[in-house]
Amino acid sequence: MKCLDTTFLIDIMKGDRAAIRKAEELVPETTLVSTEINIFELACGIEMSRTGEVRRKRMALDLQTLLDKIPVLPLERSGTLAAAKILGEQRKNGMQMDSPDALVAGIALAHGCDTIVTRNKRHFDKVKGLKVETY
Repeated sequence: MKCLDTTFLIDIMKGDRAAIRKAEELVPETTLVSTEINIFELACGIEMSRTGEVRRKRMALDLQTLLDKIPVLPLERSGTLAAAKILGEQRKNGMQMDSPDALVAGIALAHGCDTIVTRNKRHFDKVKGLKVETY
């Protein structure tokens, strides 16, 4: 099972060719999922967008269409605790990691994902037990 990060989902929604090629490569290979944190980030981006109301509504529909196609992993206690451990280890080792990224990684690992697909490899490349694929 592979977890799709926010950057990948944004690029898919924008029609980025590299992301679409990566998605086509992944679909027959494994189960693809995302997390509630990623959906939160996408929805925040839409709500904070300075585009017009019509464009925001279109983006919200595009997000819903995407959500209808992939399972979304919930934030549960096991993911929360895994995220706290990840963030603690990162900070103890002098590395910076945003809390949302730690939550995404924690949820993914708690649900058995071994890989995250993202454009921002450096956000996740030091997380133990999680491989990073980019495009």
